[in-house]
Amino acid sequence: MGLPDRHPLTVFLSAGATTDTTLARRLLSRAADVIVSWDELPGDSAQRLPGIPDSVDALIAVIDRRSMPTGVLLELGAALGRGLPAIILLANAELLNALPPSLRELPIVVATEAGDAVAQRLSDTIRSAVDAARASYVPEPPRTTKTYLKEVRERDWADESERRVATIFAGLGARVVGQEPANTSSQVDLAAWIPGLPSPHLNPVLIEVTGRRPSIRAKEQQLLGFLHDRGAQLGVLVIPEGDTLRWNVAEGKAIIVISIDRLSQLTADSLMRLLMDGRNKLAHAAP
Repeated sequence: MGLPDRHPLTVFLSAGATTDTTLARRLLSRAADVIVSWDELPGDSAQRLPGIPDSVDALIAVIDRRSMPTGVLLELGAALGRGLPAIILLANAELLNALPPSLRELPIVVATEAGDAVAQRLSDTIRSAVDAARASYVPEPPRTTKTYLKEVRERDWADESERRVATIFAGLGARVVGQEPANTSSQVDLAAWIPGLPSPHLNPVLIEVTGRRPSIRAKEQQLLGFLHDRGAQLGVLVIPEGDTLRWNVAEGKAIIVISIDRLSQLTADSLMRLLMDGRNKLAHAAP
């Protein structure tokens, strides 16, 4: 039931740390030649995320809970940003309504058991997506700021500050993904794909939004941990008050601490200059 004799097919299996991928691997073994996961990609953690699109032919995201892991969202974003076919494999049909609106547009297969019908459907779905991408690659038309703002308006946020920050970045042309569910301390608040950054290693930018009277040092350390966990380079820590704007460069990561009012004054050009400043600080290891 596998694919016809063609170019060997390699798929990337994206799943949460506690997700049981046994069923997914059984199904994929009948649809692909090689299955790789996060820890099987070459390089260290900082290299793996941007390396996904270059190493595989398609990404399969396994979703088995309503709370979608941030890592899966980041891996989907990295794949879609590079034009890699992505397919959602749901553990049950009830999870469909829990998907962010932008992900419901992707091919979706519900896999409750490893029967022939499910395996055939998954095989056909992967084959169709990969063949279409190989036959004629046409970059997806750029999504507009209006689309990104619509996505922000349609989802629930932990609080008004998080919504405001997401709206600011979307208004500057960034695709913003919030954690599911909102307000989970073990996951970063937002991830933003900023158009125009010169290297795929710089996207996504991870964003943490603090509450009132935060321990800024503690929040910086928390965001630094998120950056290491996801192999990201740039972080933004948004604080509620003041006129703060400063960089903290440590452990090969750059975090800008900025007040929400200062953030709201940025234009797309000034945001890009700011992020490039962080990139340059990293390159020269100069705080």
